[in-house]
Amino acid sequence: MFGFQVWLFLVLLVLVTPEDDPCHPDHHDTIDEDWRSPSYTAPSGSEYCDATIREGWYRHLGGNMPTTAPNMNRCGTSYPIWMNDNLPTSTVTTDVKVCIKTIFSDCSFHWNIRVKKCDQFYVYYLKQATLCSSAYCFAGAVVCSECGEAPNVTLVAEVTPGLHNTSFNYYGRPAVLKGIVFLCKLRSEDNSDLQDYLYDVQWFINDNTITIHRNIRYANLTQAGLNQMEWSGKYVLGFQVKCAVRARTKTDSTPTPYTYSDDFFAGFKTDAHTYSLQEDGETNINVGLTIPIDCVYLENSTQYPLDDVEKNCIVTIRTKIPSHYDDNGNLACTLGGVTDEPVSFRNDNCMLTFKYNEWNTTKTIKVYGSADGIISTHNTKTSYIRLKADVFPHSPAWTGATMPDIKLQLFDEDQKLSGKTCCIQTDPHVNTFDNRHILFNQSGEFIVFKHEFLPVRIHVILDWCWQRWRGACMCGVAIRYHNAVYVLNLCKEDIGSKWLKSSKVNRYAELRACDDSIMQVELKNGIFKVTLPHGTTIDLGLHIGTLNIHINMFILRPTLVDW
Repeated sequence: MFGFQVWLFLVLLVLVTPEDDPCHPDHHDTIDEDWRSPSYTAPSGSEYCDATIREGWYRHLGGNMPTTAPNMNRCGTSYPIWMNDNLPTSTVTTDVKVCIKTIFSDCSFHWNIRVKKCDQFYVYYLKQATLCSSAYCFAGAVVCSECGEAPNVTLVAEVTPGLHNTSFNYYGRPAVLKGIVFLCKLRSEDNSDLQDYLYDVQWFINDNTITIHRNIRYANLTQAGLNQMEWSGKYVLGFQVKCAVRARTKTDSTPTPYTYSDDFFAGFKTDAHTYSLQEDGETNINVGLTIPIDCVYLENSTQYPLDDVEKNCIVTIRTKIPSHYDDNGNLACTLGGVTDEPVSFRNDNCMLTFKYNEWNTTKTIKVYGSADGIISTHNTKTSYIRLKADVFPHSPAWTGATMPDIKLQLFDEDQKLSGKTCCIQTDPHVNTFDNRHILFNQSGEFIVFKHEFLPVRIHVILDWCWQRWRGACMCGVAIRYHNAVYVLNLCKEDIGSKWLKSSKVNRYAELRACDDSIMQVELKNGIFKVTLPHGTTIDLGLHIGTLNIHINMFILRPTLVDW
């Protein structure tokens, strides 16, 4: 029995130890923002919001939460949060009701928080607000009579990225994450000795509080970074990181105001947000990573050279058009294929690949303007490019990383092509791009069009019509782009004179291509329309008579790439 009483005494002693008391300095955060005062009017567009505040115990150095409703747009926010209750008079932790003040009511939304009375102040267990922009109010200016004066030091903070090894369990096997870490690098403007102080370091992603490190010595600031494990799965790279830091002379003394670093963009970025090019022009988009590439590997894999392990840790960024989708409904890029989009690309598979040790290098996407054959009255048109990273099992932080869409402004050059076509009609009559008319009565195979530098050739076959004095008819067309060929063959079995050597052919229409995005063929209203990757089109019309069938219309409409 005596043993049980001793055991019970020890349990109760543990339950009431100061280390569990929220009044203890190590078990609450201090808030020192003057803007939380009911007398502070929130500037338009700069309202604060506690929807992302880290849940926990807080003490405000300026005073207590008001027990009457503040006015709208006070306490640094649009909708102030106040205590619709009384402050407890005992030291027992008490549940109280808090409300959000809106234009409709003093208490449009409410919930309970816990409050405890300490010797000379109150602590509050704050929860995330249910409405933005709304924030907790605390009365009075920021003072703390028993805390002493804040250090006389002016801090400058800067976010720097790096890598940090963390051991973890990967499906029951010991593994290592060479993870991304952000450090808050400090210096003083007045050359103060930073070794003399303790520091609170607060981390934000997209202005949302992620974590707070309290009372850190200067020599240990590398332990107060923002580690990958603290944001992975909640945020995707392509966000803004910043740190806030303040100094104090001892654990419970008055701190300096928070000093905030500039925002640091974590992900990949380009050398500009907007690019301009002609429809028949090109431009380079330079892409670089702002942080290293993380790397996951099993602990026993270190028996191999680490360089071999890190070969699996890569980042692949794909180029996509926000309005262009593949057959599966996924965003895709226009890789030298048929497209209505105003730009196309020639990088391998529309992607850039960064190896583990290449994260601080720059790679280039080459973008080509595609003419649409339409003369624009506005002279410019706009397109967008989206860059997005693939899924990486060995580099999980980079999976799905993205950035704001890149804007492309294309200047219309199609005026050059107004009225420019190459036409062939039965007899045949040929009209060239420069409007010359040629009557060409011969039989055989002829080259109609050959591109100067692209792999494009168009051949036609002419044969005598059903009566030789009627002239020659076009019975076959072959259109080639790279390794894709479209053939429309309506010729007789024997071409040319029966007394001379002739070719043996069969009547057929066929597209031979490994990828149907290289060339498109459509039949509409009796006309075959062939579209090449750079936008050039060829219309083929048929004549079906009682005596023969032939191609009586050939119209080639060029794009700026042909000009």
